[in-house]
Amino acid sequence: MPTLTLPALALVVLVGPAAAERAAFAQQHFAPAEILALADFRAGAADDADAQAQLLHRAGQRLAAGQLTVLDAAHAGLLERQPPVALARRHYVMPVALVLGQPEPLHLEREGFRLFFTLPTPEAAAAATVVRAPLPPDRRDLPGPFDLIGDVHGCLAELQALLAQLGYTLGEHVLPPPGRTAVFLGDLVDRGPDVPGVLQLVMDMVAAGIALCVPGNHDAKLVRHLQGKNVRLTNGLAESVAQLAAMPLAFRQQVLAFLAGRPSHYVLAAGQLVVAHAGLKAAMHLRDTSAVREFALYGATNGQLDALGLPVRLNWAADYHGAALVLYGHTPVPEPEWLNGTLNIDTGCVFGGRLTALRYPEKELVSVPAARAYAFTNRPLGPLTP
Repeated sequence: MPTLTLPALALVVLVGPAAAERAAFAQQHFAPAEILALADFRAGAADDADAQAQLLHRAGQRLAAGQLTVLDAAHAGLLERQPPVALARRHYVMPVALVLGQPEPLHLEREGFRLFFTLPTPEAAAAATVVRAPLPPDRRDLPGPFDLIGDVHGCLAELQALLAQLGYTLGEHVLPPPGRTAVFLGDLVDRGPDVPGVLQLVMDMVAAGIALCVPGNHDAKLVRHLQGKNVRLTNGLAESVAQLAAMPLAFRQQVLAFLAGRPSHYVLAAGQLVVAHAGLKAAMHLRDTSAVREFALYGATNGQLDALGLPVRLNWAADYHGAALVLYGHTPVPEPEWLNGTLNIDTGCVFGGRLTALRYPEKELVSVPAARAYAFTNRPLGPLTP
């Protein structure tokens, strides 16, 4: 019995020559409201092209609202499937093809489908089970309260001091205040004096179920290095590599598995709180594509370099109007910055600033000063480009 595991939010395209078989499969595994059939849009349309445009418009409305959508529309070839793939990309969801009764290869991966299933016979289709897997960022079930901690960058002593100030008991095992969960905003590594110590502490807390962690761009670069890829040892990575080289191989393997396994962001507290290293615009919340991960790691850029030779970072928060509070770091600022329902709490600890946390839902800021400046930056701590 084949099991088809679909993302909980996706654009599912039914592919196959037999309309009746596609319709029967859709009705067996999906709710009526989730199914959009081209035939249903033909009555009020001028022609098939107009009907398809109406169908894709309605599908886009559903995807924007975070609703899984099934298209029983495309079955004759490349040109008919390309519009759904483009639609899925616009809404940051995965396009999934379910191929029914079509034994010959369709080159679906080349067309943009990274996930597809083939059920070549009616018997296979009848025996199939469809399972919906929650997307990794979806932790709306966790109500909090949370202690959200900005970019640590290897500053172990400051992290320990901040946790103590937040009420965590430090010892062989970290004990949180009753009911609270720490959430790390990424960039655990690079530049600071004790990268292995920070990684060990955070990994232990996550393994104990008292912390969550999203990756930062520095963490992602370390992952690529540990995977053996050709990465320049700049912006503090050389310090991390040197410190980790003194650790056992098993520890480095544990670090690789841990950092590579972090979701791009988290949506918490029934959707009221979003945590991403560099922030996340509203249309990307609860989505899990490469474009979402790229934004969560690096924020909004325009591909240009500033006068210092650094990437120009755009102030995505200036245009944010989502319902959720978005907590992020990535770009160090002298003081935590509130803007349009977002808060940047990277206060440049590794550059001699402070390590900052936000208690949620209390919205209370807590910080500790850096013992000293461990690294220096050419970029002044200040507002982003609008």
